Amino acid sequence: MKLLAFDTSCATVSLALAEDGAIKAQKLIAPGAENRQESITLLVPGIEELSQSINWSPSDLDLIVVGIGPGSFT
Repeated sequence: MKLLAFDTSCATVSLALAEDGAIKAQKLIAPGAENRQESITLLVPGIEELSQSINWSPSDLDLIVVGIGPGSFT
């Protein structure tokens, strides 16, 4: 099973791609010096970059896991 997991409840956004319980790729997106909103705007490009790094397309995913907080954005 291939899955995408991400969490936006903290200032740093975390992303991971896993297959059968093993992490294949991961990425942390830290907020810019100005504000944390910058890290949120990089969520989708970060997912695309991570997926491309291991040659996965959106149709390869079986599951999407999302951290629901509590936090300032979720």
